[in-house]
Amino acid sequence: MRFSFSSGSLPTYSLPAIFEIGSFAGADAIEVMLTPRLLKQGSTRLRFLEEGFKLPIASVHTVMRLRDVHPSQLLDDILDSARLVRKLENCRSLVVHLPEDTTSAYGSRWLETVQEAAEILSKSRAQISIENPDPPGELSSREEWLTMMRWRVLSQEFGFGATFDTSHAAASGWDLLGYAENPHSSLDNVHLSDVGGKAYSNGLLNTLLHAHRPPGTGDLQIERFLARLSQTEYNGLITLEISPLRIPWYWLPSAQRALRDMLGYCRSATGDARSQFTTNPRKRGLRSRIDR
Repeated sequence: MRFSFSSGSLPTYSLPAIFEIGSFAGADAIEVMLTPRLLKQGSTRLRFLEEGFKLPIASVHTVMRLRDVHPSQLLDDILDSARLVRKLENCRSLVVHLPEDTTSAYGSRWLETVQEAAEILSKSRAQISIENPDPPGELSSREEWLTMMRWRVLSQEFGFGATFDTSHAAASGWDLLGYAENPHSSLDNVHLSDVGGKAYSNGLLNTLLHAHRPPGTGDLQIERFLARLSQTEYNGLITLEISPLRIPWYWLPSAQRALRDMLGYCRSATGDARSQFTTNPRKRGLRSRIDR
């Protein structure tokens, strides 16, 4: 397993600071969550940062937009993300969200777009990795089963990878421990976070406050999940995808320590020998400016 983290967890820090935090925390890799601005800047700066900090970009999340846009823009984002990822030599996965309804007209267009993106990546080392969706509300047992089956079938039928998000799976009522014992063969990324506290009807509030908590701070059996997953042949990414409100946004050394502790927790759960990794920021010259 390789232990990574999402840049989307640290939105108040500049991109160089995010790479620095990950490097000093001992991450094996980083997942870059694309924004419209990052997409416009292209791949050159990203390649420069991963080389400068010796922190490979192992996965990229398609463009995240906080405002509602026309569905065609979301499809264009997938293709533009694939064109950027094609230029990142260390990237293995382009994470794409599974739409709520793959049988709708948009679902058909989405599938065509994802297949086109896969063709764009065909001469690179990266593949499309479909992430299980965050349900809009409570699902019936039949809806839970259908969502799981659509996610599995897409990866198996079309040769895509799979990204398993623990917070999304918990919201869908899936059996995390059961999945950890028998992940499907195309799994290449686990978006790891915990869930706990009050649930909110507002999707954004729920994401920031209820879901995507640091592992071991909520209601999910994250330690057992990781232990069981480590007993399989899984050798992909474990990517910490944490709410920005759960990582210190105001002081870079505190953010570095928080990420280091989370990575240590995950490594300890899997029996990784590096679980006791420590860093002294002052000895390593870590600076505290939020935006550089």
